[in-house]
Amino acid sequence: MIIPGILLALLAVRAINREEAFIEKRLEDTLMLEITHVVTLVNTELQRIEEELLSASPVIKEDGWEDDWKRSSSLIGVPFLLSAGNRILMPEAGGALPDNELSFLEQKRDYSRPFAAREISEYLPLWEAAVYLTDPDIISSRVNFVTTIMWILIVILFASIIGGGVLVLKTLNSEIVLARQKTTFVANVSHELKTPLTSIRMFAEMLKQGKQPDKEKQARYFDIMVSETERLTRLINNILDFSRMDSGKKHYNKKRVDISRLCFKLVESEHIRAEQNGFKISFKSTVKDSKKGIAYADEEAIKQALLNLLSNAEKYSDKEKDINVETGQENNFLYIDVKDRGRGIPPRHVKKIFNEFYRIDDSLTSRVKGTGLGLSIARRIIRDHGGDIKCFPRDGGGSVFRIKLPVIS
Repeated sequence: MIIPGILLALLAVRAINREEAFIEKRLEDTLMLEITHVVTLVNTELQRIEEELLSASPVIKEDGWEDDWKRSSSLIGVPFLLSAGNRILMPEAGGALPDNELSFLEQKRDYSRPFAAREISEYLPLWEAAVYLTDPDIISSRVNFVTTIMWILIVILFASIIGGGVLVLKTLNSEIVLARQKTTFVANVSHELKTPLTSIRMFAEMLKQGKQPDKEKQARYFDIMVSETERLTRLINNILDFSRMDSGKKHYNKKRVDISRLCFKLVESEHIRAEQNGFKISFKSTVKDSKKGIAYADEEAIKQALLNLLSNAEKYSDKEKDINVETGQENNFLYIDVKDRGRGIPPRHVKKIFNEFYRIDDSLTSRVKGTGLGLSIARRIIRDHGGDIKCFPRDGGGSVFRIKLPVIS
């Protein structure tokens, strides 16, 4: 990225150094064309004068006399060419010009160094048609202008190369991070599937072999097996839903749903399982009019989003295992708050936690297993319902995940 830019800069410097010679040569070629045109006019007039003199004088064409007369007539024609009666070179001249210089320049200058010159003709030996620059700095000013433009273009090109390189590196880094996250996702899914299956198999074998005659413990084992089965079902549903959403094939069965009632039933169904894991889940609603707490939604999809938030709260809550679910109304939206007293989320990670496969990689969360899909799926579901989901710190520690859904008017 840097080496090509340096090479381009060196080539540009070399081109700039040659620019002055190029401009000077191009200007010289242009002026030489003009000089050639003037010389052609002069030679044409000289030939005409010579022919008139020869035709008016008796010439004996023998012993080389004709050549002598031609040379004499050429000398006679010179003062006529520069006389006041000639209108080829100076049509506006009012009087005769000196016989040693024909000039279109009004100002005095050093005529010993013309910019471009050419001998006129054999009729005027030692006479030249010469061009002088009225502004000696015209070439340098032109070169400075072109040099400035070229340097600007070089800077723009160099900046484009650097910017493009940075963009490529950033994209490549994003792809590497995504590939690493997908690899971690596969490992985490394997672990998430293996853990509940191991528990189910262990308790099933114990019950099958009759190693636990205590009826209460048997019931406890059955509850654990059911809980682990539900955990497996939730994990598989998340993976399947992610695949459907990613391919655009996720469909919703939307209808009128009382959001507060849905949340109340969900908390009741999760209450026993949460207590078994040492958690306490409470529910509160501030929606006064139940008729205004209706949303047009897929009930099962909203449940899945809430279960993902509850699962996330349980995973990252160590000491205070207290989770609160609260519903309310704000303008034309219903909101569902899932509050925990966990570790909280660092500000730099708040916007990233809803990305696919994203997990906060630090010493506090590295031992917590997960697929990195729960929050991503929850946000997709809510956005597909015309709402959104946000996360912000909770007073006293912990986090608040707020779901907002539009109210049916």
